[in-house]
Amino acid sequence: MVRSDLWRELCAVSARLGADRAIVQGAGGNVSLKEDGTLWVKASGCWLADAEAKDIMVPLSLEAARHRLAAGQALDAARLEDPATQHLKPSIETALHAVLPHRGVLHVHSLNATTLSILPDGAERLKACEGRWSGAFIPYVRPGPELAAEIARAVASENGRPNVFVLQNHGLVVAAESPAAAADLLYAVERDLAFSLNDLPEAPIEAPSPDPTYCWNDALSRLAMNPRLSAVACGGALAPDQVVFLGGPAAHLPANSTVQTALSEYRSLYGGAPAVLLSPGRGGYVRNDLRAGAEDILAWVIDVLLRLPPEASVVFLPDAEARALAGWDAEKYRLAQSSARAAQ
Repeated sequence: MVRSDLWRELCAVSARLGADRAIVQGAGGNVSLKEDGTLWVKASGCWLADAEAKDIMVPLSLEAARHRLAAGQALDAARLEDPATQHLKPSIETALHAVLPHRGVLHVHSLNATTLSILPDGAERLKACEGRWSGAFIPYVRPGPELAAEIARAVASENGRPNVFVLQNHGLVVAAESPAAAADLLYAVERDLAFSLNDLPEAPIEAPSPDPTYCWNDALSRLAMNPRLSAVACGGALAPDQVVFLGGPAAHLPANSTVQTALSEYRSLYGGAPAVLLSPGRGGYVRNDLRAGAEDILAWVIDVLLRLPPEASVVFLPDAEARALAGWDAEKYRLAQSSARAAQ
């Protein structure tokens, strides 16, 4: 497949976004370009930060992808022959890139948009921030064709006007006529949606870990000093990547409970061991064998929590949805690809 100047622009934009942890974390996010009937989309599990160093954009026939999507068929068969990427799978979000009419589309988990996405009044806040862009708030549905269908409905209902989509409990999609224009729009949206940061006290003196498989974490221990944010951190999952890379929310470790009890209760809810233990007022602990790439996701979750407006409540992913995401083969593949990259 021929790589054009616009394709190279997509890669340059991707690498820049991938290096900005306020916009992209680890293997999160995906991008696309429509050019001459081809839909170039980031490969599942690959890191946008690698876009200029590696071939991570998979080509598909745009017409075939849209036809198969309308027929409820898998999009992988719409791929075009390309030896450089034949070993990769297109993003699990390929469907949303296919349904949007814009040439350049960026989907990220940027901090301010993600914070907005977990607030009960997120749709109202988004509307109040509109200026030179047109926004739509998309209620949570599982990533993939279901999400694409919701975005397509939003575009149709607004006569094709929206070019900014905040995805509840998920992140942000922006669309424009080139990758560079989409990146400019993304940063404009993040500025318009910006939240003030909560102040946290210094972490307490390091306390011994309650379990040998967990170690003290300074950032989490500062979070543990804030009762409200501790409750949110343990209350439920905020977004899919938190489930995929961390297994779910932090496990609550009360002062009057044993770690064995806390872990048992967590496994009954989420089907596995937590990546994080949080003991409000005492400290926070992280698993010693944290999955590759999970450090970025943990820092992202903390950064989102630090942006919560005072006294604001939070919308969590339903526990049943969190369990479904954890067992989803497409997400397991993405996690495996990310882990392989981190191990290099």
